Amino acid sequence: MKSERPWLWHLLALALLFLPFLPVWWRQEILLSNDSANFEIPMLAYWKSMLLSGHWPEWYPFSNLGMPLTGATLGRLLYLPQLWFGLANPETGLLGYYLVHSVLAYFCAYHYLRSQQLDGTAARLGAVVYAGSSARVHLVGNVVFYPILTFAPAILGRLEQLCRKPGPRPAVQLALLLALVGHGGGWQLTMIFGFNFALWFLFRLRSWKPVAWAVLAGGVALLLTAPTWLPLREQSQQEVVRSVPFRAEALESSTLLPDLHLGTIYSPFYGSQAQRHQSTQRNVHEYVAVPGIALSCLWLCGLMPLAGRRNWVRGWVALLGIDGVLALGVSSPIGLWLFHHFPLFANFRVSVRFLAPFPILLMGLVAFGWERLGSSRRPWLAAPATLYYLLFLVWGRSDWLASHILLLGSLALCWLLASLPVWRGRLVWLACLLQVSAPVLFVHDSIFARPEMAEAEKRMLAEASRALRPGETVYYSLNPERTVLVGARNVAGFSPLALRRVVDFLFWMQHGRAAEAQEWQRMMFMNFHPSELAAGAKPSWPLNPMSRMLGIRFLITERGVEELPAPLPGFWLSRQAKTGRRAFDAPDFDPQAEVWFDHEPEAVAQFHEGKPSIRKWTPAEIQLEMGGASGWLTVSLPDYPGWSAQGDGKDLPIHRSYGLLSSVAVAPGTGVVTFRYRCQPFWSGLGLAGVGLLLCFGGWLIKPAAARNSEQKASEQSQAGEG
Repeated sequence: MKSERPWLWHLLALALLFLPFLPVWWRQEILLSNDSANFEIPMLAYWKSMLLSGHWPEWYPFSNLGMPLTGATLGRLLYLPQLWFGLANPETGLLGYYLVHSVLAYFCAYHYLRSQQLDGTAARLGAVVYAGSSARVHLVGNVVFYPILTFAPAILGRLEQLCRKPGPRPAVQLALLLALVGHGGGWQLTMIFGFNFALWFLFRLRSWKPVAWAVLAGGVALLLTAPTWLPLREQSQQEVVRSVPFRAEALESSTLLPDLHLGTIYSPFYGSQAQRHQSTQRNVHEYVAVPGIALSCLWLCGLMPLAGRRNWVRGWVALLGIDGVLALGVSSPIGLWLFHHFPLFANFRVSVRFLAPFPILLMGLVAFGWERLGSSRRPWLAAPATLYYLLFLVWGRSDWLASHILLLGSLALCWLLASLPVWRGRLVWLACLLQVSAPVLFVHDSIFARPEMAEAEKRMLAEASRALRPGETVYYSLNPERTVLVGARNVAGFSPLALRRVVDFLFWMQHGRAAEAQEWQRMMFMNFHPSELAAGAKPSWPLNPMSRMLGIRFLITERGVEELPAPLPGFWLSRQAKTGRRAFDAPDFDPQAEVWFDHEPEAVAQFHEGKPSIRKWTPAEIQLEMGGASGWLTVSLPDYPGWSAQGDGKDLPIHRSYGLLSSVAVAPGTGVVTFRYRCQPFWSGLGLAGVGLLLCFGGWLIKPAAARNSEQKASEQSQAGEG
């Protein structure tokens, strides 16, 4: 369809993307998920408050662990659109962030389809389908982490450019685009898409020359993203548990280690090693092998028609061969061994994330179908969009029966309208509206939160925050499914969410077995569950000493804010040191009386009474004035690579206490003890990124071979004309 005003059609297409959000506005709701409400929103709110107060945050809120800025996931900070959350309201900002990425996804898909010689109508249809299809992944709280869903068509376009005209400049463009995606935190999806992109690259290949440029682009992208993957990755993470008892089990169950995400497969809710192994094998097979093969096949079914019929056979052989090897590897003993010993392979354990190729599949089907099918057959394009609608509503967070009723009704409506001549040609737009609105309108109710509820939560947090002292935090348990630690101030260099993971880890170390979801809460507050609070019961005292060690001062539940007695301010001095393991939940355990080590420390500390106080407390540096006190000083931060301690400028060795925390021996007469976090690999990563930028700059200056040949021919012709 030709039009003198193509921009008007773009506005109509974008309006179709915004239309499903009208009910959200009309019902005065905000777009949230459980993860967003419990994990992202509190951290984003703190980050915004720091910016507005004129202080640059020293930790990164988008990482699950909230690492310091020089930590493992600093590369994600370089994804500039995330700075939006420094200005916008954290609750409503997620909706704006999603809508902006939907617009970007629309234009990326539109330009890619136009490059495939499709007309404007087909390209707009495919772009609308693609931009709306990524909605579910965004709406479940992953919008911060996976911008690759936005830029995937642009990556395909650069691959096409490499296939058609291999050279340095297309390779540089591809490297920069991959680096942007990597810095946005989408490495897991990059690996999944990369598998499909590699096959698509082979389908379009006419010679092996582009392969060299593609390999170069991938290498440069790795250099550019060095701050993302170099610091504190697998080797450093394994150092955390190397000297810990039950090291293998700790690696399996720990949720403390950033970006390992082994908890999905090596779930902490399995009892024995045999049960974990059996469940792991089943989960790997169900979540990796089967979805990987099925969805990769569907993804390529949508795009192989664009590659040409000649490549279908070669494409299917490559697909089945590679997927077959992958499925055999992850479901075999060798595959399980790789999962166990090399956390990098855990990136292949994703389940829902294998659904990511679906938007590309729909884009190809709708756009190709509109272009190639006759006008009488175009209405049947409603079928794949409605099928997608069915799959995501069944697999998504929705009521099972209600979703089936809605979907059967929508299928019947589509087939009925397809039989009416008056609707032919318009049904595709109706199907697009159905599939775009599906993730927004019919997901589980937990995706929405009433503003009144959010305001109440903010009031309770503000009430507790005003009375907090440095090193203290809040136990936040409004959602019975998600109980996390949220602090208005950072504790021990990590985001408050890290404390909840410390609890998991310490409970594991203490009992030598995995914990049920409520057991670790019982460890926090003896003989007390959040369900008892909901019933109006009073917690049983005395409190578990672990709550004191983690500086928990306020308990926020459905009943409001309760102040807990005698929290430790993030540090304490112990009178004597002991070796072995201690039941931290025992009523007679006093951390100020004894500090427990896994192994007997080489240092000796002499205890003296005093009045230690906090001079400075930031995520990356803690300064404590001893006030004449000495002995074993423990801070409530994990013994993590990158931390160092000094007493009056002299290095103090850090000893691991209580299975995970950090303790130092303070000699009499020491004035100030300082703990600092310095991530040296980060600066190495910046250096490698600088090398990558130089390579990109040099590649951009190099003229492609075709341009050089054309200039040479032009000069030869001019010389011949002069002669």
